[in-house]
Amino acid sequence: MAGIGTKITVDLGDEALCKAVKIIAIERGLSIRQVVVEALRDWLEKCEDEEDIAAYREVKGEPSRPFREFLAELEQEESELSDQNSPQNSTGDISTASSHSRASQ
Repeated sequence: MAGIGTKITVDLGDEALCKAVKIIAIERGLSIRQVVVEALRDWLEKCEDEEDIAAYREVKGEPSRPFREFLAELEQEESELSDQNSPQNSTGDISTASSHSRASQ
């Protein structure tokens, strides 16, 4: 939505706050819009951080295990799946099935 403005009207309810914001914005060479946008983005980021902290607190007491142990388990499962999915040529089943299908044609 670049280029499309969304306007809001805010009653700060505190003239001293409004004056302080205007003074600091002028000192920093910023518009009130820039100050408000930055403040809202910072607030949203803080909310996201608070959600992350809450999620961490939920799992903090759960049992854990070393990362290397977890990786070893994944490698073992991957190896087992590879063994299950690989064709078995040792009994000749695949080649026998091919020759039977050719003979019946």
